[in-house]
Amino acid sequence: MWTEYAIRSAPSDLIKFSQTNLIFRQMKEKESDTYTYLLGDTKTNECILIDPVIETVERDIKYIQELGLNLTFCLNTHVHADHISGAPYMKTRFPEAKVAIGSCISEVQRTFSSLLNLDSVSGDG
Repeated sequence: MWTEYAIRSAPSDLIKFSQTNLIFRQMKEKESDTYTYLLGDTKTNECILIDPVIETVERDIKYIQELGLNLTFCLNTHVHADHISGAPYMKTRFPEAKVAIGSCISEVQRTFSSLLNLDSVSGDG
């Protein structure tokens, strides 16, 4: 069960909010200048990973394992090649984890496959 949480500007080191069960970690991928977020619950040991970047998934796996967490979801907040490719890789390492993205992904796929003449993109999410 996810508990009340607070979002604040923070360094990349681990933050554990004493009044909640939340573990929060913001991690930066330098090449693409993108961020991945790890949110965990210390009571259930479940966690979610938001916008995993393929180049840094081994780092993310290390943190999850060091914290004794079980990855339950990889969430993609938007369409971005490195994020989309990071989540499926995480699923190979955490087979029980679910991968999720907004329902409009199908429309985005159809639009770009048409614009770029990509026959390999199905447009079904």
